[in-house]
Amino acid sequence: MANESYNFIEDLDTIKDSWKLKVKLLSVWKTYYNVEMIVMDEKSDKIHATVKHGLMHNFESVQEEGIVVMLNKFIVGDNKKLKYPMTQHKYKLTFLRGTNIRRCLSWNGPVNGFNFFPFSEISLHGQDEHLPVDIIGVVQHCTDLDMYNKTKDGSEGGEIGKKMTLDVQDENGVIEKLQLWDDYAQKFHDYVSATKREGTVILLQFGRIRLWVEKGTLSFQNAKFGTKMWIDDNDVPEIVEFRATFNSKIANASSSQGGSVLSSQVTHSGVSDFINPKLKKTIEDIVGSTEPMICVVLAEIKSFQKEHGWNYIGCRKCKKKVLKKSEMVNDIEGNATVDEGKLYCPKCKEMTAAVFVSFKVHIRVQDANGTANFVMFDTPVMKLIKKRASEIHDKQQKDGNDDFPDEFSHLVDKNVLFKVEVSSFNTDFDYDVYTINKVCTDPTTISDFINLIPETR
Repeated sequence: MANESYNFIEDLDTIKDSWKLKVKLLSVWKTYYNVEMIVMDEKSDKIHATVKHGLMHNFESVQEEGIVVMLNKFIVGDNKKLKYPMTQHKYKLTFLRGTNIRRCLSWNGPVNGFNFFPFSEISLHGQDEHLPVDIIGVVQHCTDLDMYNKTKDGSEGGEIGKKMTLDVQDENGVIEKLQLWDDYAQKFHDYVSATKREGTVILLQFGRIRLWVEKGTLSFQNAKFGTKMWIDDNDVPEIVEFRATFNSKIANASSSQGGSVLSSQVTHSGVSDFINPKLKKTIEDIVGSTEPMICVVLAEIKSFQKEHGWNYIGCRKCKKKVLKKSEMVNDIEGNATVDEGKLYCPKCKEMTAAVFVSFKVHIRVQDANGTANFVMFDTPVMKLIKKRASEIHDKQQKDGNDDFPDEFSHLVDKNVLFKVEVSSFNTDFDYDVYTINKVCTDPTTISDFINLIPETR
């Protein structure tokens, strides 16, 4: 077998079937229907391969990332039919029932086959929105982990998503945005929360360039499947080499110019949202405000005002609260009646079964200067308890339980940074319940906020 002949990925075409490849499995993931792989040959060329659902069990022993295999008797097809291609190769492979695949011990190719994308060229690829790319850089700033609802209309009832936005700098000093989603965001958040180190190097393989139409900007992001991520992994030579090169350039630039556009300082957890001297206030400032404002206050949750409940049922069309049968009142058009299984939306003025469950939680908070009443809706509550309203609501319905959820109990006596909106309704009508837009419980951010000197007018 030492002199066994085989083809390379660059040789492939659709004219013949008798191909034999020696490849390394770089990335392997399962979807609802298939097992998908990105494989690489010894010349570092990569191609996408698919095992159909009905054949997944035939190849269970050879679905491990990092192994080298010899394979033949497969189909070579068109990669352009994939909506989100994971490689730039024009073909893809599909395994058949008769596909032969066996492990190999010898390998004369690269370990990972990275092909790093220069940040300076991102603007040249505005039309290649789903271009697969490898990137490496130092994280200069990252937002806090954001919890959001994945439903397209933003209504409750869907899966909770997670995201973080990173500012990543390459070795040439160019900084670009990197959006991390779901498990990738959680993994990075857990790492920086635990280490809090400077000069964090992140490496993303099989990422994407994304055009944000509403913002008119381009950024990098992970793909839903297939992307691989390394963070400060010294077992990856490219990370060690990058860090050495980056640090050397910082030192050279600092000594020759007295300063540098490169930096190894990483800031964490939504600094722009919470660490701003113009926004730092106390509860006394909020309660005594005569003008609308957005501010940040550090306060302790003293109690949940359970008499107000913890959720409301909303209309998917207009997002306003709908009325249950017991709450029905005469509409201006006349007496309204309730159909079985439907609720009434006063804003849309119609019966509807298209509703969602949303958090609406009233709390009493306290700082050294006083106490206040806050109300929180979906996003801040999901961030604090890591569950969606429909999840708790459905469980309570199943258990026949309408008590105030236990999921909130651990928050009593907890210090939280609140981004508070004092609205014109608060100031014009002396309404003393203030809406919370965002929350933060990160200890480092709280410490930075405590040491922050507020800016006075």
